[in-house]
Amino acid sequence: SVKTISHEYPTCWRSHHKLVWLARREYFLWTDKINDKVVEAAEKVNYFYEGPKNRFLAFLREGKPWCISRERVWGAPLPIWVCEKCGSKALVANKGELFARALELPGKDFELHKPWIDRVILKCEECGGKMMRESFVLDCWHDSGASPYASFTDDEFKKFVPVNFLTEAIDQTRGWANSLLLEHVILMGKPQAPYEAFLFYGFVLDAKGRKMSKSLGNVIEVNPLLQDRAQPTFPDSICYGNAPPSSP
Repeated sequence: SVKTISHEYPTCWRSHHKLVWLARREYFLWTDKINDKVVEAAEKVNYFYEGPKNRFLAFLREGKPWCISRERVWGAPLPIWVCEKCGSKALVANKGELFARALELPGKDFELHKPWIDRVILKCEECGGKMMRESFVLDCWHDSGASPYASFTDDEFKKFVPVNFLTEAIDQTRGWANSLLLEHVILMGKPQAPYEAFLFYGFVLDAKGRKMSKSLGNVIEVNPLLQDRAQPTFPDSICYGNAPPSSP
């Protein structure tokens, strides 16, 4: 007989929509190949509190593969072209190489994002066939992790990196702190972090101990609070009373 069975089902924590799992073809960075250097570099950083330090190091030691591709329109295009004829792949490192290998271009001076970049056709060096770009863009955390190298000149990079201090919320143990560290170890080829100290701070919670967020509607507006308090001392009191994020 047919019966109704109650069971747990995954939903989006923000929108509460039901999730559907799809096995898709993606590109991954196999972090396990550099994991020893990554963990060694992270252990040299000053985190100020043991809780955030332990949380970050535990995440890094897992060495999970990083899915760097996204099926979106906006973002840095994945610079990989695939031959339609023989299936060989080419990683294009810069604009000069792209123009040198191109069979077809969308113009002399075009935007290097979608959809224009997808109109660039390269010549396959293996069989002479046509190569089309993979339609993926890169994970936005890849962009964040590459920010020091994208924004500094070589001399500035040598002067300012590793930086003395960075601070972000505790969730960035899986975000910016992680991507900065991974990409720096890859670039330098040694166990060195791009920051000397990283302070992870906790979230502002409501009376029920939940993180304040727009989706929950439990955010306290700051401006009304400032009207009833001495403004110069209010930020100081928040910092003074802020406990470090709790973590095993």
